[in-house]
Amino acid sequence: MHELPIIGEVVKVALRHAEQNQAAKIVKIHLAVGDLSDLVDEWVHHYFNHLTEDTIAKEAELVIEHVPIVIMCGPCKKPFTVDKKEMDFSCPECGEKGSDLLQGQGFTVKSIEIL
Repeated sequence: MHELPIIGEVVKVALRHAEQNQAAKIVKIHLAVGDLSDLVDEWVHHYFNHLTEDTIAKEAELVIEHVPIVIMCGPCKKPFTVDKKEMDFSCPECGEKGSDLLQGQGFTVKSIEIL
Protein backbone atom coordinates (compact mmCIF):
# COMPACT_ATOMS: atom_id res chain seq x y z
CA MET A 1 0.00 0.00 0.00
CA HIS A 2 3.03 2.28 0.15
CA GLU A 3 2.53 2.75 -3.61
CA LEU A 4 -0.49 5.00 -2.97
CA PRO A 5 1.34 8.08 -1.58
CA ILE A 6 4.15 7.69 -4.11
CA ILE A 7 1.77 7.53 -7.07
CA GLY A 8 -0.19 10.38 -5.51
CA GLU A 9 2.94 12.54 -5.79
CA VAL A 10 3.53 11.41 -9.38
CA VAL A 11 -0.03 12.44 -10.29
CA LYS A 12 0.39 15.81 -8.52
CA VAL A 13 3.60 16.51 -10.46
CA ALA A 14 1.99 15.56 -13.77
CA LEU A 15 -1.13 17.65 -13.12
CA ARG A 16 0.93 20.65 -12.02
CA HIS A 17 3.09 20.54 -15.15
CA ALA A 18 0.06 20.03 -17.36
CA GLU A 19 -1.63 23.05 -15.80
CA GLN A 20 1.50 25.19 -16.17
CA ASN A 21 1.52 24.29 -19.87
CA GLN A 22 -2.23 24.82 -20.31
CA ALA A 23 -2.78 21.20 -21.34
CA ALA A 24 -6.25 19.86 -21.97
CA LYS A 25 -5.21 16.24 -21.44
CA ILE A 26 -2.34 14.13 -20.13
CA VAL A 27 -1.72 11.33 -22.61
CA LYS A 28 1.24 9.45 -21.16
CA ILE A 29 3.54 9.50 -18.15
CA HIS A 30 6.92 7.77 -18.26
CA LEU A 31 8.10 6.64 -14.84
CA ALA A 32 11.57 5.18 -14.15
CA VAL A 33 11.56 2.84 -11.14
CA GLY A 34 14.77 1.46 -9.65
CA ASP A 35 14.99 -2.28 -9.09
CA LEU A 36 15.89 -1.66 -5.44
CA SER A 37 12.49 -0.05 -5.04
CA ASP A 38 9.83 -2.41 -3.79
CA LEU A 39 7.06 -0.82 -5.86
CA VAL A 40 4.80 -3.45 -7.43
CA ASP A 41 3.77 -2.60 -11.00
CA GLU A 42 0.26 -4.00 -10.56
CA TRP A 43 -0.41 -1.75 -7.55
CA VAL A 44 1.24 1.25 -9.18
CA HIS A 45 -1.15 0.94 -12.14
CA HIS A 46 -4.12 0.31 -9.85
CA TYR A 47 -3.50 3.41 -7.75
CA PHE A 48 -2.64 5.48 -10.82
CA ASN A 49 -5.99 4.62 -12.40
CA HIS A 50 -7.79 5.39 -9.14
CA LEU A 51 -6.06 8.72 -8.53
CA THR A 52 -6.47 10.00 -12.08
CA GLU A 53 -10.14 9.04 -12.36
CA ASP A 54 -11.58 12.57 -12.19
CA THR A 55 -8.63 14.44 -13.75
CA ILE A 56 -7.27 15.33 -17.18
CA ALA A 57 -5.02 12.28 -16.78
CA LYS A 58 -8.00 9.90 -16.60
CA GLU A 59 -7.08 7.78 -19.62
CA ALA A 60 -3.36 8.44 -19.57
CA GLU A 61 -0.98 5.59 -20.16
CA LEU A 62 1.53 4.97 -17.38
CA VAL A 63 4.76 3.54 -18.77
CA ILE A 64 7.08 2.02 -16.18
CA GLU A 65 10.75 1.63 -17.05
CA HIS A 66 12.72 -0.58 -14.67
CA VAL A 67 16.17 0.78 -13.88
CA PRO A 68 18.71 -1.96 -13.07
CA ILE A 69 20.87 -1.92 -9.97
CA VAL A 70 24.40 -0.81 -10.88
CA ILE A 71 27.20 -0.85 -8.31
CA MET A 72 30.74 0.50 -8.56
CA CYS A 73 33.32 -1.88 -7.17
CA GLY A 74 35.51 -0.10 -4.64
CA PRO A 75 38.75 -2.05 -5.20
CA CYS A 76 38.78 -2.45 -9.01
CA LYS A 77 36.65 0.63 -9.85
CA LYS A 78 34.49 -1.23 -12.39
CA PRO A 79 30.71 -0.87 -12.49
CA PHE A 80 28.58 -4.01 -12.53
CA THR A 81 24.88 -4.84 -12.62
CA VAL A 82 23.24 -6.73 -9.78
CA ASP A 83 20.49 -9.23 -10.55
CA LYS A 84 17.33 -8.17 -8.71
CA LYS A 85 16.43 -11.77 -7.85
CA GLU A 86 19.85 -12.82 -6.58
CA MET A 87 20.94 -9.54 -4.96
CA ASP A 88 24.60 -10.58 -5.04
CA PHE A 89 26.65 -7.43 -4.55
CA SER A 90 29.99 -9.20 -5.20
CA CYS A 91 32.06 -7.82 -8.06
CA PRO A 92 32.27 -10.33 -10.95
CA GLU A 93 35.85 -9.14 -11.64
CA CYS A 94 37.50 -9.29 -8.21
CA GLY A 95 34.89 -10.84 -5.90
CA GLU A 96 34.82 -7.93 -3.46
CA LYS A 97 31.53 -6.41 -2.36
CA GLY A 98 30.51 -3.33 -4.33
CA SER A 99 30.78 -0.08 -2.45
CA ASP A 100 28.88 2.63 -4.35
CA LEU A 101 25.35 2.47 -5.70
CA LEU A 102 25.29 4.17 -9.12
CA GLN A 103 21.66 3.53 -10.06
CA GLY A 104 18.64 1.43 -9.25
CA GLN A 105 17.13 3.21 -6.26
CA GLY A 106 14.01 5.36 -6.11
CA PHE A 107 11.82 6.59 -8.93
CA THR A 108 11.68 9.50 -11.36
CA VAL A 109 9.05 10.99 -13.63
CA LYS A 110 11.00 10.97 -16.90
CA SER A 111 8.44 12.63 -19.12
CA ILE A 112 4.84 13.69 -19.41
CA GLU A 113 3.04 13.77 -22.76
CA ILE A 114 0.19 16.28 -22.98
CA LEU A 115 -2.29 17.68 -25.48
